Amino acid sequence: MTLSQAQVALIKTSWGKLKSVGSKELGLLIFQRLLNQEPQVRGVFLNMGVPMGENEISLEYVRNHPKLLSHASKIGSAVASFANKFENPEELEALTTRLGKAHANSNVELQHFESMGPVILSVVGDQLELPTSSPVIEAWAEGYGVLKAGILKAMVAHTSNGS
Repeated sequence: MTLSQAQVALIKTSWGKLKSVGSKELGLLIFQRLLNQEPQVRGVFLNMGVPMGENEISLEYVRNHPKLLSHASKIGSAVASFANKFENPEELEALTTRLGKAHANSNVELQHFESMGPVILSVVGDQLELPTSSPVIEAWAEGYGVLKAGILKAMVAHTSNGS
């Protein structure tokens, strides 16, 4: 799966607007929403201090826990990298390989990436005040598909290599 030049342009232009939010804040919004919309992923983050029993995890809770804040910042950095690397296939592959290996080492399951896509799209849509049917959101959805495919490929390769 590859993106058209128009889709890349939409992602890059919208990223220009999202940068004003800041990648760290964007990562916080994505991580907090993931933990609340997809509570089954909380188990992956127990060692970071994510509570299993609470119904809602606030942004302040994530901000006030160094390990959670660090991971949220990494999510924001990954989204920033993702938005800037589509024009360079080698850099994009390096990003997805690095993310795939890191997530395989942390025993993240492949299906967790199914949960992450809609969360990223909803946060991007909210921040840009766009409906889900927007061509910009559709471009981000296609872009996430490319990113997810690369991450999953790297996770499977890393796991099967026993690395």
